[in-house]
Amino acid sequence: MGTAYGQDEKKQIVFWDEPFGPRATAVKEELIANFEAAHPDIEIVVEYLTNAVIRDILKTSILAGEGPDVIYGDIGPSAAGLWGRAGLLLPLDDAYKEYGWDERLIPNSRANSTYDGHAYAVGHEVEGWGLYWNKSIFAAEELGPPETFEEFLELCGTFQELGYDNPVAVGYVAGWPLSHQFAAVITNEIGGDKLAAAVSAEIPWNDPEIVASIEVMTQFKGECWSDDANAIDFLDGNLAFYAEQAPMMGMSTWAMQFLTFDFLTNDEYGFMPFPAPEAKEQEFVQYLGGGWMIAADTEYPEETVMFLDYLVSEEAVPLWVEGASLVPAVKGVDYSAYDAKPVFKDFLNLVSTWERPTGFLIDVMAPANFRTVLFEGIAEVAEGRLTAQEAADRLEAEMQKAVEEGTVADLTP
Repeated sequence: MGTAYGQDEKKQIVFWDEPFGPRATAVKEELIANFEAAHPDIEIVVEYLTNAVIRDILKTSILAGEGPDVIYGDIGPSAAGLWGRAGLLLPLDDAYKEYGWDERLIPNSRANSTYDGHAYAVGHEVEGWGLYWNKSIFAAEELGPPETFEEFLELCGTFQELGYDNPVAVGYVAGWPLSHQFAAVITNEIGGDKLAAAVSAEIPWNDPEIVASIEVMTQFKGECWSDDANAIDFLDGNLAFYAEQAPMMGMSTWAMQFLTFDFLTNDEYGFMPFPAPEAKEQEFVQYLGGGWMIAADTEYPEETVMFLDYLVSEEAVPLWVEGASLVPAVKGVDYSAYDAKPVFKDFLNLVSTWERPTGFLIDVMAPANFRTVLFEGIAEVAEGRLTAQEAADRLEAEMQKAVEEGTVADLTP
């Protein structure tokens, strides 16, 4: 169809994206402009929606013929898994072959978005969950970062004695931030393989080792966290670290975008995997923050796949890393020459050199009903209102419901 000016109408691709910080948004705008310049017949129209809104309206919007062509969001079973199984997403198996994504992208890109034998996403945002520390505060107090979980707890007590009421910045009124801390704890306690078996419903959640891991969550409040941590939003809680009032913060590398602004004067932050108990092997909770998916009813399947391929292209990698402090799911990148703040370099070095086992965030890969009880139960245990055994029994009950409903993902080899 021609326009009034005799030119062909552009192919309009509607892209539902999650809002990020200003640096990431600027990078996305640059990438889209580059893609449109290379493909003048295509226009990318971005609509920013929160993850919660996308989860709420995607299905109805697509079924009504008013949905997007491209979606960025969770690629776990409660999002991409549900949408893919419902026929709402375009399987990308052919695209993985055509564009060589299996060779170019880390294995989790396909593995974490595959349901019933089909891959539904191109993964993005390689993230890790760990411990940040303020190097200036540690140096002033003549202290070093903890090497074990026991040293971490001891450090919390030491900082309290030094007048830091809140040694670890945290806020978990929403429940999920505490579930991420728990993921780091249980990964170190029982190992990522056994955790994967539990999330796959192959071992029960009231297994004694899992109960013991849940019990560990009672050791934080009062010693490491403020008494009102359960009444504070996670962003407000983290402000204590950004304002240099708390010497440590347990958080994912998503927070890098707030620690790598050019105007920040303090360049003395460090990041490390959360420390393990002395008798345990340290494992690094590493995962994909999200991924790009394509609606099954898109009018432009070839063009949308081309767009996804550009977002993980060699040209795009430095823009993501240097411009947005985000790590794309691309294999074999040498980050040594990249221009990055020291705290982000810590993570880049971990990504490129880590050879020990890795874990994952439980809520990203668990069924929706299980996730809700996880958020509530771990917070209740931390507050002393629920025993670890009671929480474990509730989690096992929810996992069995998910088994009956067919919503459990198989994370085991």
